Amino acid sequence: MASSAHLFQPRDAYRFHSTTEPMITFEDWTHGENPPNGASLNYWLGSSPEGDVKIRIDNAAGETVRALDGTKHAGINRLWWNFRGEGGTQIKLRTKPLYADWYPMPDEGWRSGGGGGFFGGGTSVLQPPGTYTVTLTVDGTEVGSQSLTVLKDPNSEGSLADIQAQTALVEEIVGDLDDAAELVNRIELIRRQLYDLKPVLAEGDETEDLITAADALDEKLIDVEEELIQLKNTGPDGVRWPAMVVGRLRYLIGNVATADFPPTDQHREVHGILKEQLRTASQQLDALLQTDVAAFNSLLRERGVAPVITT
Repeated sequence: MASSAHLFQPRDAYRFHSTTEPMITFEDWTHGENPPNGASLNYWLGSSPEGDVKIRIDNAAGETVRALDGTKHAGINRLWWNFRGEGGTQIKLRTKPLYADWYPMPDEGWRSGGGGGFFGGGTSVLQPPGTYTVTLTVDGTEVGSQSLTVLKDPNSEGSLADIQAQTALVEEIVGDLDDAAELVNRIELIRRQLYDLKPVLAEGDETEDLITAADALDEKLIDVEEELIQLKNTGPDGVRWPAMVVGRLRYLIGNVATADFPPTDQHREVHGILKEQLRTASQQLDALLQTDVAAFNSLLRERGVAPVITT
């Protein structure tokens, strides 16, 4: 209590997978409440700091798997780590769904295409059992570190080797999903500029060829983007139109990460197919950037118009 800040030794934490309750009775006051599924991290602050409080979690290899923002109350503080790493790349769709001009775009100018969150609604990886190092930082100064032991579910039939093999494949798929998200974001950035440019061009003289060129380029960009993500969806249900590479990678992650079992041959085979589709889309976009986009930007420069940004 005399210290300005102190990180307590965390208790060992069991790593569980979420399960579905056989029956749920709502508004039953006799029901108890289970603690969150995660590791309880507790620390003391002598007073409320002016700066931020951070909790960093490193694995046994010294790699940071998660950084958490802590509360800043004077006294004892507690937060929970749910054993997951950082979220994946957020997809920002800056254009309306195809054939849906009625769709209201959010005020921030983009709609979410998924990612950036945690599994179940995102792409973070459930970290395996093992020993982790928890470090508390207050006002930019490291206060102390403690060891955290994450234990395997004692009722799980999967071995530690099974979990490690599963985690390795999930991390690889998440990496591919991040690559796909970056491709989509890059295409969306270019397409948004084309849409914003067209009304400006329409006010000029003899710009019909530029507008036609912009439309043609947009169609070619859509052809590539449609291989990566479903552009017709107007809502969250995602069942009216088939999932593309992004959706299929997410679905594959959910299948591989089910329970504590190693990946199947089918998991790896499907991943190989999706990885090849992703590689093809990436090559197609590179070709468009080097040819059609470059030619369009050259045409804009000739007319004294700033080129579109491609990165």
